[in-house]
Amino acid sequence: MMLVPSALREGVHPGVPLGWGARLLCIACWVIATQPAVAGSAEAREALVDGTAAGEVLVGGRRTICIRCADGDMTAYDRAKIVAERVNGLLKEGVIPEQITFREVRGETALAFEDVVIATVDRPTADLEGVPVETLAERWRGALVAALLELEKPAPPEGGEAGGPVFAGLLPPVARYVTSAGVTLLLSERPGEGEVAVCVAMGSGSLQDGDRAGYGLADAVSSALPLGTRRRSREQIRADLDRLGGSFALDAELDCVRLQLVTARQNLANSLDLLADLVKNATFPPALLQIALTPATPLVANDAGRWRSLVESQLLATMYRRHPVRYPVAGRPELRALLTRAELLEYYGTHYVPENTVCAVVGDFDQRTALALMEQAFALWPYRPKPQGVLPTEPPQTGPRSARAAVPVSVEGGALGWRTVPAWDPEAPALAVIAALLTGTGGETGRLGECFAREGEVVDTVEARSVTPGFEAGYLAVFWSAEAARHPAVEALVRGEVRRLREEPVGDAEVRVAVDSVRTAYLSRYEEVAGTAQALVADELAVGDAEFGRAFLARLSQVTSTSIQVAAQRYLSPPNSTVETLIQGVATSVERSSTAAG
Repeated sequence: MMLVPSALREGVHPGVPLGWGARLLCIACWVIATQPAVAGSAEAREALVDGTAAGEVLVGGRRTICIRCADGDMTAYDRAKIVAERVNGLLKEGVIPEQITFREVRGETALAFEDVVIATVDRPTADLEGVPVETLAERWRGALVAALLELEKPAPPEGGEAGGPVFAGLLPPVARYVTSAGVTLLLSERPGEGEVAVCVAMGSGSLQDGDRAGYGLADAVSSALPLGTRRRSREQIRADLDRLGGSFALDAELDCVRLQLVTARQNLANSLDLLADLVKNATFPPALLQIALTPATPLVANDAGRWRSLVESQLLATMYRRHPVRYPVAGRPELRALLTRAELLEYYGTHYVPENTVCAVVGDFDQRTALALMEQAFALWPYRPKPQGVLPTEPPQTGPRSARAAVPVSVEGGALGWRTVPAWDPEAPALAVIAALLTGTGGETGRLGECFAREGEVVDTVEARSVTPGFEAGYLAVFWSAEAARHPAVEALVRGEVRRLREEPVGDAEVRVAVDSVRTAYLSRYEEVAGTAQALVADELAVGDAEFGRAFLARLSQVTSTSIQVAAQRYLSPPNSTVETLIQGVATSVERSSTAAG
């Protein structure tokens, strides 16, 4: 093939904003033009992203690439049509999805297959997404590869089989709307449930604490929300929550802040009104501010229930040296106490804006009525764009790292972990299967359980987890609790089982069992209305697709013995490893070390 010159450059001129006509765009999934512009397996459609015209490339009906900038006389939609044409051309000639790469072409980063350029990714587009160019290229590649692999999968026989499309069909349907101010609304009906879950989330967590990283700024702001608004005092907020009944949760995380109410279906209007008031109109009463500046949970665990979270926090602090994932969400108490009301107000004014807000309603409701109530709850909130920022780029880890933390705990433990990938990476499902192979989805089973029993090694608990978030700081880790004297032996056995995964193919029967267990655990997120609302909001914020679960399940069905071994070899290597040990101590102290290379 001849190298195809790039006829488009994603991100040279900002797109032209479209007129908003109505206060609410009742058009699901950003779609403006509903007729496909390109025939075949790939097609283009016009879209609206952050109030600006964009062009999306769909493969097999799944969104893969979103082009947000025009180029001269070519609109973003025109350019999406060109990309779709190129994908269709590759499909006709034969394309191996896994061999799609991104590389530099004429000074720009480009997605390519062999010598054919599919699409280019430059800095202005990445800036609009708030990520580095390489990250956006990885997202596009991951989504495109997953969609192409799904096209290759044979259709299941009548009655279904244990394949991705069949299980993806078990996920609830979701309607997506965007208000004129920019609030994203998600609705998923479950008639007959008798209850609803209302979840409001802001796409800013402790990762966005900026120069106050480690202070717990985002967590402190979220803790202040129930202290008072322009419409309600703290006492009135409590009284309203009591009247609504059900359960209320407010959680600050690395990448978001989430408020959720689960209550009877007749309380939907009042629930929406209350949660919208908390995020829109918080006043941060000076007399109550000390409540927000005190972490709700002590950072040092004194019981068995929190040892794992402390080990995990210490592990990330050793594994990552620049990325703010290394700081605890709640911050350090001595630093958090230094925060001022002015700093909280500044963060609130910057991050609590319509375009950074997602609201999901799941349960027993009429969609038309619920949509009107959601629009009403967020009315009179003027459009403000979400903050743009790029997280620090973490340098590659080139040698093993370790740390030993002495803290006043009653449970000693350890962890062995490896840096991996974000949610959109094609290898994320294989890493989830690796965790299931090691300890099962519930822990204490799998290969490690058998190994410990065979070797007579005693551990109180053991669990492997693969965490692939919506940012560039994924990891896979094995956590264990055991006496400190046993840690070296436990670590050696864990390393041995991981080495087996790198060197020996896993049998097909064992792969099927592990894939089934991951699928079952994944689908369990959607069993209750509360879990479904959280999952939809999390996926919308992480990857811009509330129905990302369908893509994950489709890719999960493609996991094989070969893909498991490839992922283990790529990520679970000794130079990429970090070991953390948590022992009893009178006062907290941490010793970290690494090889000269690491």
